[in-house]
Amino acid sequence: MFSELPTPCVLIDMNRLDQNLNVMEQRIQKLGSSLRPHVKTHKVVELARRQVRDFAGGITVSTLAEAEHFAQCGFKDITWALPLPQSQIKRALKLSKSIQLNLLIDHPVTLTFLEEELKSCNQSAFVFLKVDCGYGRAGVLPDSNQALLLAQKMHKSPHIEFSGLLTHAGHSYDCRSKDELKGISKQERNSVLRLASRLRQANIPVPCISIGSTPTMSVVQNLDGIDEVRPGNYVFFDRAQVNIGACQLENIAMSVLSTVIGVYPERKEILIDAGGIALSKDEGPGLSKNKYGLVVDVISQKPLYQCDLHALSQEHGKIKYTSEKPPFNIGDRIRILPNHSCMTAAAHHIFFLVRNNSLEGQWTPMKGW
Repeated sequence: MFSELPTPCVLIDMNRLDQNLNVMEQRIQKLGSSLRPHVKTHKVVELARRQVRDFAGGITVSTLAEAEHFAQCGFKDITWALPLPQSQIKRALKLSKSIQLNLLIDHPVTLTFLEEELKSCNQSAFVFLKVDCGYGRAGVLPDSNQALLLAQKMHKSPHIEFSGLLTHAGHSYDCRSKDELKGISKQERNSVLRLASRLRQANIPVPCISIGSTPTMSVVQNLDGIDEVRPGNYVFFDRAQVNIGACQLENIAMSVLSTVIGVYPERKEILIDAGGIALSKDEGPGLSKNKYGLVVDVISQKPLYQCDLHALSQEHGKIKYTSEKPPFNIGDRIRILPNHSCMTAAAHHIFFLVRNNSLEGQWTPMKGW
């Protein structure tokens, strides 16, 4: 079967995918919260429908184009998890006429831009206050005066439906163990609950508290007070998630199939047709070997540690080997577990679905901004 597929291409192990979906859903249900999955990892309508059981729940997206695409495909409750760009306000409000589009704001200037546009077109908008729980990328600090003042402005605005508080523990990707992850997951939860308490004491209702990343949600033990969580990468996982303690190697559901196009015994290297575009150049955290992906057996997916994927150019990958003879011949297929499945997936226009090493079908992800 693998010899018939074009390379490089993405393979999705459906048995592993099924398990990943079930484990996360059951974990979040057991802890009493709701799942609003982030679909940026895959951008596939069929998979998103599985995640929310055929439109029974909302989803999270990273681009406005994703929101528009999924809305056209029947999703009616979408959170755009990016602080609202001024250049996209008109386009976002056009979409919000047909669905509930939840926007993010963390600065009073952006709020002013939005309110002016809402007033001019006589609309209202659902808006979350974005909170920085320690990541340092976007959001108001939970103990700051700015957080309280901005929430007050949203609450009082005649054009804003204040949706609540939203945060993302992106710094969880700096962890290297489950214990570290558990600490970040507590920080993520406690920071927004602390701000929610301040707002409620100021008579500002907080309809929804939304948190989540795949690492923190893979180890979280307490979701009391949290209305929804937004993991995304968990559908596929990747080597980064393994290295930070969120999953095991056998949970990785995505791989890249590649063809050996050169064998060079004199320098103990193999050349493959998967380069930086097919795999991404995200390096595995804390890795000195296999820094661009882990070479595995094409059938069993067991790691081939004698192979070191150490260099990528645009369409080439270089693998050093330590065995006496080359482990592959020209024309052989090899399989690579990616470091960052979100970035790898974004480069491919087709995902081939594989179950027990037989082709089951294919998915087409959406593209663009």
